[in-house]
Amino acid sequence: MAIKEMFKLAFDVAKTKTGKKSKFIRNIVVVFAIIAIAVAATVSTINYKKANAYNKEAEKVSQEIETYKEDTSEIQALIDGEGFDEYCEKIAREKYGYAKPGEYVIYNSSHEK
Repeated sequence: MAIKEMFKLAFDVAKTKTGKKSKFIRNIVVVFAIIAIAVAATVSTINYKKANAYNKEAEKVSQEIETYKEDTSEIQALIDGEGFDEYCEKIAREKYGYAKPGEYVIYNSSHEK
């Protein structure tokens, strides 16, 4: 607000005086006004870019939180005993190559990992 009042006062002074001095003062006031507008626009643009970056980061973190919540609920279900036997069977088959009685595990040796 102080800058606005300063410019108004400077314009009032420039209007009351006549001659080269008043034109000089008016030109200085205009230059300062242009500089102030340019600085305000630059600061505004910088703040907008920062806010946009923070919003993107917040969205990314929110997605990560949702993923962790889903993982946590799956783990909690296992802890509570829901699907624990199926989970153990899946790990035994996939990781350790176990099979049920009467089943045969076939490995494809021509395919390299």
